[in-house]
Amino acid sequence: MFSLFTPHYSLFVVHITQEDLKSVILGTGLVTEEEFDSAKEEAFRGGQTIQDVLIGREDITEDYLVDYLAQYFRVPIIDLKKIEIKKEDIELLSESYAKTHKVLIFGVDKDRNILNIAMTDPLDLETFEYVRAKFSNMNAVVYIMTPASFKHGLKQYKRKIGEEFNKIIED
Repeated sequence: MFSLFTPHYSLFVVHITQEDLKSVILGTGLVTEEEFDSAKEEAFRGGQTIQDVLIGREDITEDYLVDYLAQYFRVPIIDLKKIEIKKEDIELLSESYAKTHKVLIFGVDKDRNILNIAMTDPLDLETFEYVRAKFSNMNAVVYIMTPASFKHGLKQYKRKIGEEFNKIIED
């Protein structure tokens, strides 16, 4: 892995070798090797991920990077800002687990036994295996999402709490 100093608040993919990350990012054509190496040094000094540095310096956008990572990982992209997650789906994982592991369940197709999982890091096998084991009767399909999409998805938990509060007040 590329950094032992990845801060807790970082939302980006961490289960990719530095060489593979470099290959993906240089493959975009938006970042030179010198810019990547500079971001690597800055990330090490600042306790950040290389991705966070490149995005922070506006060398590459979050959406563009996720698009390339989706191609690399061979997983589809989901933008949770464009869909509404059903209450019963969001509740399948606790909010604390979702926050800690940057994973959300955004769709369940009971007829086809499909569980749609959004992750900021589709190579986080420990999280994937936990979710898959918890719902062993379902076929899990992993999607990659941007950190912004993840933050938006987390708001669905707050929406759920707000709806429950309003229901209590109305009753």
